[in-house]
Amino acid sequence: MMMNHVHIQASITPVDDSWHGVRNALGILREAVELGCQKIVTACVNYLEAAPWEEAEEEEILRIIPGMGSQAEPILARLQPVNPTAIVGIFLSAI
Repeated sequence: MMMNHVHIQASITPVDDSWHGVRNALGILREAVELGCQKIVTACVNYLEAAPWEEAEEEEILRIIPGMGSQAEPILARLQPVNPTAIVGIFLSAI
């Protein structure tokens, strides 16, 4: 059986090239969640929050992330529509 190994360092920046793209980070995230590797989950979530997505990748994220539980919710925050009432409230409170 062939396994992919990813060396995760505490100093990895969110958009570090070692992730080799959104699709690979999603695959690593799925496995890390399944295996209970919290540091890798956190690193993947941080990367996916910051990395640019293509439309096809966004569709895959929408398909995969909701089933991963609260650990991956920050990724979905990028996809949630902004509440216009909240925006108005922010501007009004600044006046």
